[in-house]
Amino acid sequence: MIKIISFKDVEGGACWARFRTDTNEPCWISVAQDGVVVKKSNIGFFGAELYKEKNLYSVAKTAEVFLNFYTDDLTPDGMKNSVLKSFSNAILHCRDLSDVIHILNTAYKKN
Repeated sequence: MIKIISFKDVEGGACWARFRTDTNEPCWISVAQDGVVVKKSNIGFFGAELYKEKNLYSVAKTAEVFLNFYTDDLTPDGMKNSVLKSFSNAILHCRDLSDVIHILNTAYKKN
């Protein structure tokens, strides 16, 4: 399973969350006005991009797919940004980073 390590969710600002797999692999998600980026990284500056989407319509539709598919909310209290919450909840339902890559890159196609 994947666990959330920390997150920052500031209204009107960029939001992020850090995750860690059972095998100690890092995962980072950043949600900003210019899109969503998910990396295999501890702090987001370095690491392989697992998912990147700048088209806000695609981001919104993917978040909607996640919201409808992952109805059990595993996100921590205080996470309010709907896109960060939706993407984070989907990641928290994954077993490992290969699952994360798969769901992130196929979710919009399911809609």
